Order: sequence, then C-alpha cells, then structure tokens
Amino acid sequence: MTLVLAAVTIGGCKGDDSDQEKTGRITGIAGFALFAQGSPALDASVRVSGTKVTPDAAGAFRLIDLIDAGQHRVSVTMDGHVSRSAHIDVETGMAAATQLRLAELSTLEFEDSVDGGSVNVDDMVLHVPGEALANERGDIVRHGVSWSYLTANEDNVQSVPNPRDGGGWPLSILGALYLEKPTRGDEIFELVEEVELRWTPEEIPEGLGLYQWGGQAWAHVQDVDIDGTEVSAMLTTTGWWALAYRPAELGCVAGFVADSLGQPVEGAEVIATPTDLRGATRVYTDRGDFCVDVEPGPLRMQVLGNSSKLDALFTASFDATVDAGTSSCEARLCTELGTLEVRTHLDADEDGYFADAGDCDDSSPSVNPTLHFGDGSLCYADALQ
Repeated sequence: MTLVLAAVTIGGCKGDDSDQEKTGRITGIAGFALFAQGSPALDASVRVSGTKVTPDAAGAFRLIDLIDAGQHRVSVTMDGHVSRSAHIDVETGMAAATQLRLAELSTLEFEDSVDGGSVNVDDMVLHVPGEALANERGDIVRHGVSWSYLTANEDNVQSVPNPRDGGGWPLSILGALYLEKPTRGDEIFELVEEVELRWTPEEIPEGLGLYQWGGQAWAHVQDVDIDGTEVSAMLTTTGWWALAYRPAELGCVAGFVADSLGQPVEGAEVIATPTDLRGATRVYTDRGDFCVDVEPGPLRMQVLGNSSKLDALFTASFDATVDAGTSSCEARLCTELGTLEVRTHLDADEDGYFADAGDCDDSSPSVNPTLHFGDGSLCYADALQ
C-alpha cells in the first residue's frame, strides 16, 4: 500500500538568533491530518501543544521554530469524527513527522421499544436497555434514540489508540469500538445504565479483559464473563472500549531509517499495525533508530519522515514479521530490519509540494494539489489543462 501524502511548506518564523539561521535545521512538527481512507481533512482543527495550526489543501500542517524542545501533544478533531492525538518528543534541530487519521462516527437506529434493543457492531453485539438514557433535565428516555459508534475495520484501524496499558506494556486488541453520546435530533443524552457488549470469537485467549482508553493508555476495567463460546462485559461510559489481553509471549522489531545518503532521519514516525489485531503502535526514531514491542506475528509497517530542512519528505510502506522467541526493546533481542529503504520526495521547484506526493508537475511552481483521489493521488492529468 502506498501512502497518499503531500508536501510540507518551508515556512515559519525565523529570527537572527534562531536555530534555523545558525544550522539550517528546523525545530518543529510537520505532518498530515487525514480521513481514514487517506484524503485530507481540510476542516479539521489541529493543535500542537495548544497552538492551532491550519491544514492546507493536502491536509499538511506544520509548526516550526515556534516550539521548544520537549514533548508535544498533536491533536486533530472534527465534528462527527473520533479525535486523534500523538505525543512526540522533539529535539532542537528536529523536524518531527506524524500523520493522524480521523474515522467517521456512524449511527445506530433502534426500533421503539421499552425493552431497548441490540445491534451488531463489527463482529460484536451491543445491547442497550430500554431505560438507558437521560436528557439534560434528567428525564428518562425509553425509546426512539440513536447511538453513534465506530467499528474497528481495516479503514480506520489506525484510529484505534496505541495498544499500550498504563505501564507501557503492549496489548493485543481483538475488538474495539468508540461509543459516543446518543442523540435524537438536536438533543444529546447521557448514559444512565450500562450497555452490554457481547462477542463470540473463534478462540478466547487467556487473560481476555475489558479495557478503557484514558487519554494516553488503556486501563483494565474488568475481566470478561465467559459463557461457553460467548464473552460479555458491561460498558459504563462513552468513549473507547476494547477487548484485549496481554500477550503471553512478547516480541520486537527494530530498524534504522536513513535518507539516500545514509544519514539518519530523526523524528520519523513508524507505525506498526498487526495484521490480525486492532490498533496501530506509533514510535519515533531516535537518531534514525526505532524499536517496537508487539506480539509475534505479521505486521504492516509505515514510515513518514522529514528532512532537517523540510526540503524532502521520506515515506516507506512494507510488510514485516516479528519472530517468536525474540524478547523486548529493552533487552534489544529483536527481529532486525536493518536500514529501511525509504522513498525520497523532493521539492525541486520550491513550490512547497513534493513530486509524487501532491505535486502534479514539479517543473511548475504554479501547479498545486488538486483534490482528487480516484487514482490514489492528489493530482491527475486533467488538472494540468
């Protein structure tokens, strides 16, 4: 799979004493706000440590030479979608990269019934009791309401938060959903009774439990009830929920991200998505090196990085397998990928858009991205006419 990415403009505030003037290197964060399928989220609100930045026509955003070194939180929000965020450690002279994908909330309609109703969400079942909802006046609403939710299918698997618990331990997430406050017309309701989640997996792994997302990590809420081949648990609030377990065996994969000259790409984002699980783990390169702790098995890996002067974009997408019998990143006994072959996108005409990643014709600064994704790119031939 090829990432649909576009350029990062080489802008920002520069003073006489700035790091950029002294070294030519840029300190900041530059990335992309996208929908699940890869198109730009033009109306999204992007904030970097509280500072609002505006995505361009390619969904690109950047905040450079206006932030100090340290950890920064990047968040992308939009009405009707599940918000996304990432925490990135930025060093002086580092142009860190990230891509955050918004997944749309869908709506479930229940038939009028004082007994509530059940509905399939992905391969799970939600059962809502008849007196589960209350409006802001406290009136119990028995029926005629709808629920918003998010299923964790392949298109929005990156929207599921990082599969890590509060201790930083990897989790294997088998099913996840986002439960939003119910609405009816313009009314928004509160949950006053628990919602039951039922699921019949092909196999019930040992230690399977119900987890809730707390903003930076997953917290174990309760063990699931098991009745034959069916598991069940009670959802007490809105937000992210997951059926997950700590893997009995841990593995890791490590590598090195370098440009065409062999120089390390610092602050590059590496996204590791297990083929048979939910959620994507995000790590960032430290002097080009990265390591990801996961359960052994097949992974889909994606890399996004910026050059130190933001005049080149680096991407890669490939498959990898974490071998059983490896250990952890802490022990550094991992499946080694070596130096990754990244694709380099240059901005030869300095129009702020990179060839093959949003620039239709890199010989003309006047040609900018056209919003068209039918062929998997930001541009197409008709845009040049």
